[in-house]
Amino acid sequence: MNGSVLITIGDHIKKIRESRGLNQETFAANADISVSYLSEIENGRKNPRITILYKICTGNDISADELLFGHEDELDIIEMIYNNSDKLTIHDIDIITDYLKGLRSILENRENK
Repeated sequence: MNGSVLITIGDHIKKIRESRGLNQETFAANADISVSYLSEIENGRKNPRITILYKICTGNDISADELLFGHEDELDIIEMIYNNSDKLTIHDIDIITDYLKGLRSILENRENK
């Protein structure tokens, strides 16, 4: 993942955690990850696998949109993609595509249960 993407996602996670009044210990425990790993993600020093991001989202009731793009009430995701598409690299697009494919699979599995 691009370094700026890591910093952005880390910032989003930290803002979400703080807005909910959770300390790193509680937030990390909810996601079943270590506090040190959470700290490194929040500070943009770790490139978490999609499975870790999934655990962070499901363990702390965070939507994928909120994780990737910030507070869901603050922006329209489609508009953000259109407005920033010229800044994305092919690598960024590959990551987003892989993420959306994984999300689709999760949603399809949930619907089939």
